[in-house]
Amino acid sequence: MGPRVIIVGGGISGLATSFYLRTHFSGISVTLLEASDRLGGVLRTLRPSGTVFEAAADTFDGKDTAAADLCRETGLGADLVPCESSLAALSIRKDGRTFPVPLSPALLKSPLLDFSAKARLLFTPFIPRGRPDPAGSLADFVCRRFGRSFFKQVAEPLVRGVAMAAPEDLLAAGYFPSAGRRADRRSVFCVKGGMDRLVNALAKRMEKVDVRLSAAVRSVGCDKPWRVTLESGEALEAEAVCLALPAPLAIGLTGLAGPRLAEQLSGFRYDPAAVVNMLFRPEEVPGEWRRPGFVVPGPGERWPFACLKSAGPDETGRYIRMKAFISGVLQPEVFSLPGAAAERAVINQVKEEWRVPAPRWSAFTRYPGSIAQRRFGPPGLISRAEPSLPGFPGLFLAGSAVGEFGITDCVRSAGQTAERIARALL
Repeated sequence: MGPRVIIVGGGISGLATSFYLRTHFSGISVTLLEASDRLGGVLRTLRPSGTVFEAAADTFDGKDTAAADLCRETGLGADLVPCESSLAALSIRKDGRTFPVPLSPALLKSPLLDFSAKARLLFTPFIPRGRPDPAGSLADFVCRRFGRSFFKQVAEPLVRGVAMAAPEDLLAAGYFPSAGRRADRRSVFCVKGGMDRLVNALAKRMEKVDVRLSAAVRSVGCDKPWRVTLESGEALEAEAVCLALPAPLAIGLTGLAGPRLAEQLSGFRYDPAAVVNMLFRPEEVPGEWRRPGFVVPGPGERWPFACLKSAGPDETGRYIRMKAFISGVLQPEVFSLPGAAAERAVINQVKEEWRVPAPRWSAFTRYPGSIAQRRFGPPGLISRAEPSLPGFPGLFLAGSAVGEFGITDCVRSAGQTAERIARALL
């Protein structure tokens, strides 16, 4: 038996890391520990009324081929379906009207912008682009580049809605490149039949992995070899440990390594969020809901949620899928309500704002500390950790532990981490 690796966390990052270690490298023994009774983490497919509805992520970026390649490796290549990105259609809702925000010169015609904002935008091509200050906030960068009026009237509502954070708190270098990237139908994919098919396909290929569900970890000790103690009291030893879970949880498990590890991972924060998923009949909703997109409240509007996302029609065409996202940072009073009360507050706002009937089906899900935010801070604060950390030989990070959020980013991180583990052990 070769060197042993223990992977803590059975979400998409932990699953993909396990898969890559067992299929791309030989001679490594892998144990995967998951605290809950199911694999997949936040990836979960709901099937109300015979439809397919993703509880969390419903698409993934295909410009970086990591996730698409993983689907092909697990036999799902034929079930990759090109989708229209919700980020391709951004809108701001103000005074009972929805205003599209085109990422093009057409924005100059939008009634969302006053004269001063439009005049300032006309001068933007003559301002040297430069790069965002590595330690500067997203708010500072947008104001400097596009003007404060544009920031207040368009950029700030969009960031608070879609990113669910105040732009003053976010690191420009970590957000602006992806925020400005245009999405098109050819570069965004979903899995026919549901994202949980990818989870199941990976799980079926774990016959050579020691997978343990309901195996909560109490601590990770930095002895040689590494020692992982479960809540049950069982202790496991391995030459390497990979933490595929949010950094705060990783820090809490590392015992004596905690303070030093915390310092290296302090460049991002993990915000709580909740989602209300809803199904409507197509004939009951406005036309703007029938294609994927995000709608956020405009300046001065107060909603009990950060944004409303349309995931478009379901696979049968019988329903329109809508998601309302509640930020634990921006709407703490709603987030802290019991699930039924928070769900009711969201649905009442949606009914009143768009004059639509109650959804045919709805479900509330809370995600504590699930959104990795690259936060603005003093110079020297890192915005992304490396898969392996200097000073901690044998300790590796993957997925949300290194600040990744989307499916593609987490899968790419898993591949990089698996390669580093293999190089260290073989």
